[in-house]
Amino acid sequence: MMEIEPSLLSQMLDYKIKELPQRVFTINFHPAHAHIATFCKHGSLDSFKRVLDIINELKITVKPLNEVYRLANNSVS
Repeated sequence: MMEIEPSLLSQMLDYKIKELPQRVFTINFHPAHAHIATFCKHGSLDSFKRVLDIINELKITVKPLNEVYRLANNSVS
């Protein structure tokens, strides 16, 4: 999700699918958008900070994408 709004992330995390007990979200924030109105009126820095707060509050494990791919490959090998 490029420059995801914190409320959308919260909704996605709250939405449970019994067949998918574990999910992977890819979240991107580019520093070039932190202080300019590309996605948000005042830049995306506040959204980025809030997303980090949500991740921290929910104690979500964060892994680099290459690690997610490595774990996925190992589970099917």
